[in-house]
Amino acid sequence: MKNSVKKLFGFLLLSLSIILLVGCGNSSKEKVVKIGITGSDNRVWDAVAKKVAKDGIKIKLVEFSDYSQPNTALDQGEVDLNAFQTVYFMDN
Repeated sequence: MKNSVKKLFGFLLLSLSIILLVGCGNSSKEKVVKIGITGSDNRVWDAVAKKVAKDGIKIKLVEFSDYSQPNTALDQGEVDLNAFQTVYFMDN
């Protein structure tokens, strides 16, 4: 139960982050948001992609093989968001 609540909270937080990242502009051009992920279970991302597609947002998933790579890619601007953060990265 506790794990389900964490996943739901993470899903909602990430969805809100994507919408806020793209902004509320009325541009007719589709905006692409690149998200760094680890793992290959994309059920959550498929649901998020459907939800934000209504607002002209396309999600592009960038898969990484270990947990440090998404943080580095985010820091270097290669991805817009990532689904994993270490405490060390957040502190810096």
